[in-house]
Amino acid sequence: MSLSFDYNLLCQQFHLAQQSPHQYEQPLLSRLTEILESNLYDKLEGGVFSHGKLGRFKSLLINAQFVVLYSRVANVYSEASFAQAAIQTSRFFLSSNQSSFFDRYDYQDPDFHLFSIEELRHSLDSAQWAAIQCFFCLPEMGVIDTSRLQVHRARADIHLHTELHPKQVPLALDAALQLLAMIKQQRAQPAWGVEENDAASLQFCKALLTAGKYLNQPDIAQSGQQLLDILTAKPSLEVEPEYYLDVLLLSLQYQWRSSDFEQLQKLIDALKTKTQIKLQDSANHQDLYHLGRAFNFNTLERNFSEVPLLGSIIIEGPEFEARHWLQNADNQYQEKFRYYAYPIAGATETRAKLYSNDNAELVFDSLDSLINHCQDYA
Repeated sequence: MSLSFDYNLLCQQFHLAQQSPHQYEQPLLSRLTEILESNLYDKLEGGVFSHGKLGRFKSLLINAQFVVLYSRVANVYSEASFAQAAIQTSRFFLSSNQSSFFDRYDYQDPDFHLFSIEELRHSLDSAQWAAIQCFFCLPEMGVIDTSRLQVHRARADIHLHTELHPKQVPLALDAALQLLAMIKQQRAQPAWGVEENDAASLQFCKALLTAGKYLNQPDIAQSGQQLLDILTAKPSLEVEPEYYLDVLLLSLQYQWRSSDFEQLQKLIDALKTKTQIKLQDSANHQDLYHLGRAFNFNTLERNFSEVPLLGSIIIEGPEFEARHWLQNADNQYQEKFRYYAYPIAGATETRAKLYSNDNAELVFDSLDSLINHCQDYA
């Protein structure tokens, strides 16, 4: 069976791994590692390839899903390689597009990916060449397709098959990969085959916010909010309101913006006219209900009986202090609560209010009291 990136299946495995780690955690991590080491993943530029009638291409939607999943798994299991892949993929799409986002990217010139072995050896020093040749099992001569590189040996084993010292391997290998990526970027960029798609762009916006939030990459998250502003400003945004709402909530969790909150309330009014509402994340039902309680507006009916979280925590106060509280609590206890930092101009004190799913409300007047309460549920 050929390897593929099946987002829905992998998300299901991620959920099972959190519920029954002894049974599902290792198969999930092994599968995600296998994808990164296969020729599905672009080792030089980032992003996963898909296959279609026109050949291999990078789909914005699929790569958005890739960034979301790898960011979340990296956050839960502290997997550095997963975090690096999510960040690299995010930056690839950001650097490839200066003004807009599209549904798919097709290299029209297949020679763009080709490198001769002679060119590689000329560009790298002996240690770098030894490391990358062993890592990918490259031939001594000929031409290779850098879009199809496949990991042949683990980093930890490279020193066993070369004359490199174990401490020398990561330095040489990472430098080689960076140099090849730089050389590739300096080549004349091929024409892109593209098709604009608001839904895919919105999903990539969610991916940027997810990577920024969970992997502590402020510039990526800010790019996500900038893209959200571009999409919001469009006269007719062709997306499902439920998907739009997911992204607005994620943006508010990262950094509260009044424009996002106003748009959120407009969307809620639009959603109330629908007979069936299915948000991508069941915890969003919880947050909408509690935000309605906190800010006294009519929201969706309570519908989160199976959500694994215990409630929503809204931190109010001066912007810097409120965000400081959020970062301290959210970084450690995000698996049980959703956090929002609501800045109040002119405020002199900071407090947090927990809206629990059993309709109780608790107020915390210090960061220590908030963290101590969260620790009870860690």
